[in-house]
Amino acid sequence: MRKGWHYLAGLSLCILAFTGCGSHSSNTATQSGIPVSVTMKDTPPSGVAILSFEIEVTGASLQPSATGQSAVSLIPRPDDIELENLQTNSILLNTASVPAGTYQSLMMTFSNPRLTVQNDSGQPYTVGGQTCAPGQTCQLQPPLNPASVTISTSPFPLTITNGMPIELETDFNLNASVQSDLSISPTLAVSTVPIPQQGQMGDHQEVSGQVTAIGSNQFTLTDIETGQPLVVTVNSSTEFEDFAQAGCTTDNFMCLQVNQFVSVVFGETDDNNMGGMMDDNGGGSATLVATQVALEDNFKEGVDGTITSVNATSGQFQMVIEGEQSPMQGAAVGNVATVTINPGAAFAVDSCNLTLPSGFSFASINDLMPGQNVMVHPVNVTSGTSGPAITTDSIRLDTVQISGTVTAINIPNFTLGNLSPLFVNAGITQIQVQTFGPTGFEDVNDMSSIVVNDVVSVAGLLFNTPSGPVLLAERVRLHLMGD
Repeated sequence: MRKGWHYLAGLSLCILAFTGCGSHSSNTATQSGIPVSVTMKDTPPSGVAILSFEIEVTGASLQPSATGQSAVSLIPRPDDIELENLQTNSILLNTASVPAGTYQSLMMTFSNPRLTVQNDSGQPYTVGGQTCAPGQTCQLQPPLNPASVTISTSPFPLTITNGMPIELETDFNLNASVQSDLSISPTLAVSTVPIPQQGQMGDHQEVSGQVTAIGSNQFTLTDIETGQPLVVTVNSSTEFEDFAQAGCTTDNFMCLQVNQFVSVVFGETDDNNMGGMMDDNGGGSATLVATQVALEDNFKEGVDGTITSVNATSGQFQMVIEGEQSPMQGAAVGNVATVTINPGAAFAVDSCNLTLPSGFSFASINDLMPGQNVMVHPVNVTSGTSGPAITTDSIRLDTVQISGTVTAINIPNFTLGNLSPLFVNAGITQIQVQTFGPTGFEDVNDMSSIVVNDVVSVAGLLFNTPSGPVLLAERVRLHLMGD
């Protein structure tokens, strides 16, 4: 699994972000400088399915090589990150001022790790005084040691030059970070990635929130998780989704209204030069540009997460909560919720305006399966000792991220094996992955460059078909050596 942060560094501008999918805060400042970006990746330990991994990033700073100079902080406040949603894309955290110069290392500090795991290792784990027996799904608060990590190996020492934007990709190796007793010892590595010359820094993770103000080709989004405002710019390439279903058939910027709930996928551009370059006088700034804006009003009180089990007879399923559109009493991220489907509940697919191939159904509980990511609209939530009980009147199939090993190839499709214990425990040992025109590829050009035994992460819609699970791929990311 890959998780990522992005820092944008240049003359004196630094942007911090993660690769992945999930809610978090996003703090921006229009200061002059050089763009830098950081990404993070991870891999779970054998026999334990990590369903939710939250950790607080309390600090990130570049350490200058010159004596007497102070470290340059990259984030203004602690930020809580849900890592399990960050396998195939990135998440923007902050912009900060970074002077040009040479830096010897990057130091990052963490606190308060929280795990929700499904233990299929065959042995119990006792973590923080809590025992997780084999076959159980447990919420754990593992010890963190050490709390800070300093990366001084390649690409450090790193020289940041006026007008030369770069991207730092930070690899959080979960397999190495989660110890045999499930304690956390963060293991990270950093590499540099060139900034595209067109000025677009790449897509980052979705942020969900409420529209609080609308301007000229801009709107203000208040992040539901943090309450922080985020100014987002749209351009001719921005895609608008699901507004037509609410009666605005143009599906464009004119459909936006104050108080709507939307989700936004965004990237950054250089305001001044639009070429990924800051001007030498330090007059540049970074702008958050939406690549997708989707209406979420039908799920403004929604809860999203990963299905762990399905009981079609009782009309129920269990899911690990990974996000909430708005805070609700009795349910929190990391909880294992039992969801009861009301008779006549609506089923929908978040297809991102794509035309789904024929033969794929998501219309009843029989189409649910472990490993799917869904959003439910709760009509009732009751807290309990074994987790919240949620009653829902609508369920939407959302994008899921799955990692595994390529075991067979039939271009343009392939078979994914060596799956998480979440699937293996449900009797699922392989998933058929279908790629098509809109599928994006990262760290690999296309399907012709993928071979058997490659390790990949795939984001897409997972369907329970009569012939077995099929994942319609939106993105495929190849894990390079050492990921």
